[in-house]
Amino acid sequence: MPSTQPLLAAEGVRKVFGAGNIEVVAVDKVDLQVSAGELVLIMGPSGSGKTTLLSMLGGLLRPTAGRIWIAGEELTALSERRLPEVRRRLVGFVFQSFNLLEALTATENVEVALDVAGKRGSEARKSAIDVLSRLGLAERLSFRPRSLSGGEKQRVAVARALVNQTRLLLADEPTANLDARHGREVMFLLREVARDGGRAVVVVSHDERIRAVADRVLWLEDGRMVEVGRLVEDPVCRMQVDVTRSVYLDHQGRRLHFCSEGCRREFEETPDSFVVTPTVTAAHGPPGGSR
Repeated sequence: MPSTQPLLAAEGVRKVFGAGNIEVVAVDKVDLQVSAGELVLIMGPSGSGKTTLLSMLGGLLRPTAGRIWIAGEELTALSERRLPEVRRRLVGFVFQSFNLLEALTATENVEVALDVAGKRGSEARKSAIDVLSRLGLAERLSFRPRSLSGGEKQRVAVARALVNQTRLLLADEPTANLDARHGREVMFLLREVARDGGRAVVVVSHDERIRAVADRVLWLEDGRMVEVGRLVEDPVCRMQVDVTRSVYLDHQGRRLHFCSEGCRREFEETPDSFVVTPTVTAAHGPPGGSR
């Protein structure tokens, strides 16, 4: 890769499970580039290959074909012996179920990640406290997971992913177990992590509520990356809607887009009850080479 490479790059990544009549192509020839300071959201329905792709990008799963680089290090060229060390140094993971140890405090849960990386004692404790405090949990250091809110648990999970100063943060459905407010808080936190920390952040989700927070939105369907269309606002529910997947209505010389037939019917019944916003959100397309 050239010296101007993005922090994360994938070329022709493919993953096939099984063979013959039971062969399943989970991810098919995906190209992706993510720069430092950028949060990329990969969306798609359940079973579209999002988690499989994320696992390959983080070195947890080997692709059947293709190549992956993180900070200039080619993961797909590493031996099984060397891969865990590079993964610990470069990649942090955040999962939808938090994966916190119930018997440990917030601080101790973060220290576990440091212990795996070979850092222990007072230095590890200080690092854990520092990162939790930066994420707004200075008053929750000694709390166990059962005493934390969903949003606070996810912040602890983010702290654990960041404490070893990893360059790439991968989040798998990080808002799935959170309400709308806490979900947006976590997404804004991840965006701050990308911008302020100079990290690349990749989130996979099918949660439409968090779409507007990302720098770029990509769509994965049937294992392939496809372009996401222009985003506009549904005049009824105010959700951001992809024009290529919306329900539309021509009204007073304008084409309006809705998230569902229900919202369109509601608008048709009382159109004067809704304010049609003239502005639209710019397109979020895939990086060069993605389809």
